[in-house]
Amino acid sequence: MELAYPHGYPRPVVSSLDLTGDNTPEIAVSLSELYIFGCRSAQYVPLLKEPLPDIANSCDAPVIEHVLDMNMNGRPEVLVHTYFLPYDLWQVLEWQGDTFRNILSAPGPDEYFQGRAFVHVDTSAGHVELSDTDGDGITELLIYGGFSDNPALIAPDDPWPIAIQTYAWDGSVFSQKSVEYLGN
Repeated sequence: MELAYPHGYPRPVVSSLDLTGDNTPEIAVSLSELYIFGCRSAQYVPLLKEPLPDIANSCDAPVIEHVLDMNMNGRPEVLVHTYFLPYDLWQVLEWQGDTFRNILSAPGPDEYFQGRAFVHVDTSAGHVELSDTDGDGITELLIYGGFSDNPALIAPDDPWPIAIQTYAWDGSVFSQKSVEYLGN
């Protein structure tokens, strides 16, 4: 992956990797939205367009953070990050033969958040770590930042508890395996 603006925003990312297993690299571009283009009949056509949510002035465009075969099935997954005030959101996209599908099963307070792991950004931005934490050869997704199982219980001016959310492959999706609270 190449960062066109390595020291700040905007952070357009361009990558050229075989994401679909057809031995032809797809082109992923993140500018105002995330696009993945694939070669079909000798022409590049859009395979994915990940738009901004409706409140576009309060978030950044989706950005590809990592491309890695996390679940060891021979196809790379695409870890996508979006900043949606006041949250950092992540998805794990994988090619499913005719479309990219989000294979992250995450709880969320509404329709937009469903399938997106999130942390509340109040004192510091969330960040991720990809690691084989249990030694089974399959990568887990660890997300650090402010988190609550029930966000409605946190008063608007109160800090969110800092937690590590671990998402593990269960054979069909990456699901939340554990939440370790570290305090505020």
